[in-house]
Amino acid sequence: MGEALAKYSPDAIRIFVLISHYRNPLTYSEESLEAAERGAARLRQTLHGESGEGKMGSEKLDIEAYRQRFIEAMDDDFNTPQAVATLFDLAREINRLRDEGYEITQGQKVMGELAGVLGLPLKLLEKPLLDAKPLRDLLTSINKQLREAKLEEISIAADQPLPTEAEPLVEILISTRDRLRQAKQWRLADKIRAGTAELGIVLEDTPKGTVWQRKR
Repeated sequence: MGEALAKYSPDAIRIFVLISHYRNPLTYSEESLEAAERGAARLRQTLHGESGEGKMGSEKLDIEAYRQRFIEAMDDDFNTPQAVATLFDLAREINRLRDEGYEITQGQKVMGELAGVLGLPLKLLEKPLLDAKPLRDLLTSINKQLREAKLEEISIAADQPLPTEAEPLVEILISTRDRLRQAKQWRLADKIRAGTAELGIVLEDTPKGTVWQRKR
């Protein structure tokens, strides 16, 4: 678990533990921790995301129903997997209402309270400094594969200088992946996601586009 603490956020590790009932053995796997990290990122984005355009949405979100589901799960022999599932369902509904332009601050408040019961602070993570060189190498490799696949319209021109800072390189990789997905070039799009993951960068697809976070 010491290795996990060096690679994943505390929220992700806690979610990984909580989604297994305390009566069941806990089996460590990188895949499960990766999924928990993506889940933690979704919850953070929901909790700290901007509200809608002002339409009142509290009456469209049955907050008490979610709160009751959560309480019933915790009362049922400390059923944390079901409690976590309720938290994700609430987050999904909050995001839906936000995308429809509704004000969702009350839902975010309750979501934060329920997450706190599970010991999930869900604080926004500071993005640690990234090393630009491996990102440049990844982008250079992807561009070479795009040209070999005769997808020059998606690649960056060979004579176009690449940024020297890391964050713009991540944004270019995300943009390139978006164009590949639009062109149904799934294999190369997946290579970008896998490549960034190897560099400790989690890409999360949301209704408003792809966002990224650094694993901690």
